[in-house]
Amino acid sequence: MANPYKQILSKPGAWQFSAAGLLARFPISMAGIGIVLMISDGALYGSYGLAGQVSAAYIVAQAIAAPQIAKLIDVYGQARVMRPAIAVSMTSLAALAVVATNLAPTVWLFLLAAIVGATMGSIGSLVRTRWGAVVSNPDELHTAYSLESVLDEVVFVVGPVLATILATTVHPTAGIAVAIVAAVVGGSRSSRSGAPSRPRTGAARAVTDPRSCACA
Repeated sequence: MANPYKQILSKPGAWQFSAAGLLARFPISMAGIGIVLMISDGALYGSYGLAGQVSAAYIVAQAIAAPQIAKLIDVYGQARVMRPAIAVSMTSLAALAVVATNLAPTVWLFLLAAIVGATMGSIGSLVRTRWGAVVSNPDELHTAYSLESVLDEVVFVVGPVLATILATTVHPTAGIAVAIVAAVVGGSRSSRSGAPSRPRTGAARAVTDPRSCACA
């Protein structure tokens, strides 16, 4: 009996955009805890209260903006929206690490964290939309969604642990740095691996994945 996962991943471009989407999802699970560990570090601000507030600004901004990003994707397509969004989000996350390292005024922490959250997007939902364009058989689509659910679990289990280990053993900003690299590599590979070229509406629209807003 043929392996159903092997069958769907053998479709043109499938494993490439799925793997790229896996990488690009890691910042969603690493950024929130990475911000907390970075700001609360004794060598930087040393305040869990401030760290929690800045992380909350990131999460709230993400929750508010993610549906708006999904609407823009419906109109303009994934690549035209997510390329600049990822660029802004990861540049802002890098800037957040820089200002935190230099003990800048806390207003900059809140501002940059909010920008990061507002431009993060829901990568998991976008990958699922691509599967809808690649496979038409309902059984294969179910298998694809099952695969993406497993990858979601991997991201939300491994990401926070990895961010914690890096921040506590390497450098307070190390978890943030790895999240940025994952987003840039995954995002760039994803944009080259055949996103649906036409805007999608109705049942195929890129809805917001609630996990991306609550678990980062």
